Amino acid sequence: MTKDRPVSFEKCYKDFLEQKEAGNVCIKSDKFENAIRHYSEALQLLTKQKPGKETAQNLGVVCSNRSLAYLKLGRFERALDDAEACVQACPKWWKAYFRLGEVYRFLGEYLHAASAYQRALDCAKVDPPSTQAQQEGALQDLRERHLAVIQLAQLSLQPAETLHPVEASIGLTASTVWVVRGAVVMMLVMAWLVFVDSCTSKPAVKGSVQVAATMLGGMVLGGVSGWVVGVWRSSLREIKLRPPSVTQEQEPNISKRNLDSKITSEGGRRGSRSRRRALAGKHKDQKEQTS
Repeated sequence: MTKDRPVSFEKCYKDFLEQKEAGNVCIKSDKFENAIRHYSEALQLLTKQKPGKETAQNLGVVCSNRSLAYLKLGRFERALDDAEACVQACPKWWKAYFRLGEVYRFLGEYLHAASAYQRALDCAKVDPPSTQAQQEGALQDLRERHLAVIQLAQLSLQPAETLHPVEASIGLTASTVWVVRGAVVMMLVMAWLVFVDSCTSKPAVKGSVQVAATMLGGMVLGGVSGWVVGVWRSSLREIKLRPPSVTQEQEPNISKRNLDSKITSEGGRRGSRSRRRALAGKHKDQKEQTS
């Protein structure tokens, strides 16, 4: 029994690595449902391992990757659960807090996202990413997202409209204030026009009934115009605070610089192969001419 136990642990760990790698391949191929299935199998196998630092690190990595898969499918609650589990397993890993911040950002909870991103930056100072590419690409994107969510968090804390004390005292709200403002402005404009008209030799507006009708029409026009302005301002605010779309996001550890270098290296290898073929053909021709 005791001799078979280490073999069982070794086989279980090997199966865990296979499931995790299969999940990684599915993530790169945008097969997120399959990735979740492989990561779930990997987590099941991980429960059979001995508790320790390595097991906790593996748990954090798999939870982080599965959180990404859930996020790409729009299952934000599941993604949040895995991100929190990742933080619990690896409380000093910068990417755990980054993953948590990403979920909060897509949920539109920008205050929590900014806090998580800040923790990620703090952890990255103590334990930075292992490769230079991640330091240049991932952390730079993390800083940019941190600044962006701070601005959104500040905007979300601001009132939709700044009301004058007089407006607030009469019970106006963000949805009604522009209607009243527009009506008041147009009433003053119409009053000025009626006054100027009355100073002419032949006024167009005669009598109190016409004056009242003109003033009322101006107030209605101003109220409608103010309502349009209020709806427009509210729509702009909602667009700014709207969470991003998961289909348009890219993981920060794949930077444009890395992609360009990869393309360049692949092109160089293709060019080297073609040059070798050309040289081989040239030597063959020379050999035939010599013979």
